[in-house]
Amino acid sequence: MKKLIYAYIAGLFDGEGTITLTTNFSSKKFRYPAVSVANTDLSLLKFIKKEFGGAICSKKKQKKHHSQSYHWQARYDRAIYFLKKIYPFLKIKEKCQRASLIINCYKKVTRRNGRYTFDEFKNKTAFEEKFFSIKSLHPPKFKPKNSFDYYGGDGGELNPPSASIST
Repeated sequence: MKKLIYAYIAGLFDGEGTITLTTNFSSKKFRYPAVSVANTDLSLLKFIKKEFGGAICSKKKQKKHHSQSYHWQARYDRAIYFLKKIYPFLKIKEKCQRASLIINCYKKVTRRNGRYTFDEFKNKTAFEEKFFSIKSLHPPKFKPKNSFDYYGGDGGELNPPSASIST
């Protein structure tokens, strides 16, 4: 039953989640793992919180007609635990690579007391650089200049340009 729950949450995370290394406000020396899932359905995020802990925050509405949105987040060891549980079910390559790097390397390059030898510092920095070098493999190929380009000028049906396939 737990595997089914982890698979479901992995699907949510693939679609609406973020995995990053972030810093705290007081010490910006080194980064720690953080994961989050954004959604407008608070009960969905409470389900994730019940399973993994963490915190739920509300986001400020940018416009009056927008729905209230929330995000669940976990940091440090809780984020690593979360990634270990959902990793087998992730499908997005970038998230798989970043999760694997955190699961397998973060603890090895991170000192609990924050004091690093020169070589440890180099390893920690190299880890962070490798993490952030993992980018989405599917960046947008078409960036509309205006709504006319994207919607065909009349505001009607969506007509994005067809992609050409080179052989």
